[in-house]
Amino acid sequence: MVLDANSYFSIFLIVGALVLGLFYWGYVRSKDQWETASSLKNPRKSNRSILFLLLGALVIKLCFAALVMKPHFDYQYFFRWSNEVYQYGFDVYQQSSFLDYPPGYLYILYAIRWLAGLFQLDLTGPVYRTMMETPVILGELLGGWVLYQVARKYRPGNRFWLYFAPTIYLFNPASFLNVNFWGQVDALLASLMMLSFYLVGQNKWIAGALAFTGAVLLKPQALMMTPVYLYFILDCGIASIRERDARPIGRAVLALGSAFVVFVLVCLPFSAGRGPLWMLDLYFNTMVSYSSASLGACNLFGLFDGSGTSVYNPFFFLTFSDWSSIFTVLCILAAGVVYFMSKREHRLLLSALWLYTSLYTLTAFMHERYLFPTLIMVLSLFLMNKDKFYLRLYAGFSIVNYACTAMALSAYYAGGSFDHAAPMYVFSFVMVAAFVLFTRHVILSCRRERKSIPFPPLPVEDGSGG
Repeated sequence: MVLDANSYFSIFLIVGALVLGLFYWGYVRSKDQWETASSLKNPRKSNRSILFLLLGALVIKLCFAALVMKPHFDYQYFFRWSNEVYQYGFDVYQQSSFLDYPPGYLYILYAIRWLAGLFQLDLTGPVYRTMMETPVILGELLGGWVLYQVARKYRPGNRFWLYFAPTIYLFNPASFLNVNFWGQVDALLASLMMLSFYLVGQNKWIAGALAFTGAVLLKPQALMMTPVYLYFILDCGIASIRERDARPIGRAVLALGSAFVVFVLVCLPFSAGRGPLWMLDLYFNTMVSYSSASLGACNLFGLFDGSGTSVYNPFFFLTFSDWSSIFTVLCILAAGVVYFMSKREHRLLLSALWLYTSLYTLTAFMHERYLFPTLIMVLSLFLMNKDKFYLRLYAGFSIVNYACTAMALSAYYAGGSFDHAAPMYVFSFVMVAAFVLFTRHVILSCRRERKSIPFPPLPVEDGSGG
């Protein structure tokens, strides 16, 4: 029986709803029991338990990687780039007809293709397909481990969230669609970004800067977080002036310098015969290479028929492009207000989450998958401040991201186009409403914190890694 796109989309929605319902049932049934028996008498047993959870997720996801065929319109690029970088080496950017990824992921693709050649694997078989997905799956597991570490720090001894938070992230239906059905690398990007925030919060600034550099070298979307780190450096400078202590800004500059050196060293081998600013051109051209106001993203422009529409089309007296530029500037400025108005312990992650969400919701060139990195950030924020609003926001973002991805995959599996106007309106409205509620909650939270919480100075003692 041949199914059309609407049937596939309906199946995706039913399966996703069943999995989310199962998570909710497990949360309601087990939360009280586990939280009352929260003492962890044996930390080593806790470490073994999370390792078993990660191992189980690895086995399941590798099975999906081997069995599920990937959409040709994106997976073919990873397949082609692995062959091209294996064949042309550091000249791949000159030789390839289309290559919009930064050099970081090319090293991974080269290693995969080299191993395939070493063992003479069939490049069209399930083993090679599994190898292509393994780095991203390992990136997902890294995200689960980071959530475990966040729960250990902010929910000490709470066995429920110690394991439940990684579980609802690793087995999130949106994650399975993004990675195991589509073969995208957004999960690895998300984990590196969250690892960066976690390490900086642990006072390991150099290690955090290097993790962020890894994210930037993986996908240009990581640059959306750059303003937040600039605010962090400004915060360090203000702290140094206020306290007459050069160590905060000194450590920040050292971390920034370390990140820059690593970035240059990674990109330098690909730079022969190219101008000194070729990486800036690559990032800029990648971000604006798609001329649509929205590429399947459920956001403000998607709500007003912007999906697949030229960014230069008129929209409320201007064009989509003009409004996108205006919203970009406003979002960056507002993120600075969120950063300096919020509690110091959470301000980096909160402002980063709000900035990323606002740019996804209000600006152009957004793809259906770009919301994915917010999932691990909002779940981590919930673990940090125990505010159940962020748990509900995690559910909302998961639903929107899952629906956006399901719309794109439904068209592929049906072998044709998909009239997604109705679900696009529905889930775009849900996303815009969630963003409005999120912004309102941030404003109210910042007001309460400014009145009740004295901000401690920035930590200046040397931690391992920075």
